[in-house]
Amino acid sequence: MVAGPAQDVYLLILSRLGLWVLETTPFLEESKMKRKMNEVLRVASGLVIFMLLMPVQASPEVFPEDGRVIRFIVPNPPGGGMDLYPRTLAPFLKKYLPWKKGEIVVENVVGAGGFTGTREIFFSKPDGYTIGIIMMRVALIPQIMGQVAKFDSSQFTFLGQFNNFPLVVFTNGRHPFLRSFSDFKNPARPLTFGMDIASVPTYWLFKEKMRLNVKAILGYQGAPQVRLALLKGEIDFESTEFSSIASLVKAGDLKLLFHLGDKPLDVAAGFPSIIDLGYDQEFAGKISTDRNIVGPPEIPKDRVEILEKAIWQALNDPQYIELSQKAGRILNVQNGENTRKICIDNVKFWSKYGDDIKDEMKKIGYR
Repeated sequence: MVAGPAQDVYLLILSRLGLWVLETTPFLEESKMKRKMNEVLRVASGLVIFMLLMPVQASPEVFPEDGRVIRFIVPNPPGGGMDLYPRTLAPFLKKYLPWKKGEIVVENVVGAGGFTGTREIFFSKPDGYTIGIIMMRVALIPQIMGQVAKFDSSQFTFLGQFNNFPLVVFTNGRHPFLRSFSDFKNPARPLTFGMDIASVPTYWLFKEKMRLNVKAILGYQGAPQVRLALLKGEIDFESTEFSSIASLVKAGDLKLLFHLGDKPLDVAAGFPSIIDLGYDQEFAGKISTDRNIVGPPEIPKDRVEILEKAIWQALNDPQYIELSQKAGRILNVQNGENTRKICIDNVKFWSKYGDDIKDEMKKIGYR
């Protein structure tokens, strides 16, 4: 027995065909009439079966479903800046998603200086239930250097941005001779710079564009290791965004030297930019720490809109902002559209210099 909508179709076809038979064969004998009706029934049944076999456009699923888990992947170890931003955001994002119950689970997927987790986000199922935080330099540089299988970083689904700040350059507060940028000129020996994957373009800028006498110290797996080496006096200087070192600067353990922005920084007032130092404006503001919220490519548009709206509301929640300020985590939030533009411009800019960066890294033995 055919049930539901198919039954309605069956009855409609049958009634129309029966009416046609009655109208066109009014004077047939009873036996002929039965044969005619049997033919009609066979035709009607065949049409219904054909319609049932045709693909049906499914009704849109509710997103996110009640009780589901959304993974928020962090490509870095627990406790650092890349980890704490999404951990603080998670309960607010849960609050603004249109569900009665569900969970945001922050998951650290660590490896290759942040690239392993970045890659996992990209290749996750594009159903909206996996998102993450990435830094575009970490997504892009290994591909430029041919270290990993290539994927197009510009194809992430961009959902929002925590912040995007130019790097500040700093040294140990007790360094024997580095006090300002003038001390970079004609040093008695090459100044050592700690290298992890995110600092590849920064080193290249210092060496090839600023023509500083610097030497890369390799082998570090992330910013925390590099900072510890600086505090122990194993390297001369380093670079990062200010909020990551604010407490150490305030305590006198670290000292700012200059910054890589294209305009004055409130957090580095009184310290020159590379433009102030006389360098080409092309690279000013191009090396930054950007904490972007993304998903894999090709998430359905309706789900992107839901995620982006909830993320924007969470990032602008007064309580979230207050918690971030108390923890010293500086925000400079962007919506998905602006984040996409910023990130794609970044990809295009650094892709132009891919061969030059790769050649320089080969010279110093970076793999």
